[in-house]
Amino acid sequence: MLDAVSSRIVRVGDAVPAASALKLAANAWIATITAGIGQSLTIAERLGVEPALLLRALDGTAPDSAYAQLKGREVLARRFVLQFEVEGILKDVRLARGDAGDLLCPARCTRRALLGRGRRRNGAR
Repeated sequence: MLDAVSSRIVRVGDAVPAASALKLAANAWIATITAGIGQSLTIAERLGVEPALLLRALDGTAPDSAYAQLKGREVLARRFVLQFEVEGILKDVRLARGDAGDLLCPARCTRRALLGRGRRRNGAR
């Protein structure tokens, strides 16, 4: 049955919790990249930069992804095609947040990690 609804099957072991955890992590990634490309396009627009230039700047670089390009082009064309049920992804994000806690706050976690790394480079702890 999985072959009919999945583009890829990854074996994570025999225990159901591991498979559920991987699904939550993958859906958190989808939610993050979807929100991230929308946020970045909005920032570019509000700062007076043509948003399409962001996609061009990302194209072929390490942080680029086919999904970011696809979603970015759809946002720019104002073509908001639903590729997953919002309620489903929100449910998974809530579940992941319950299990992962603070880890599901990318902006706060990223800032904290970068601040910590910067302090270590400057000799502070």
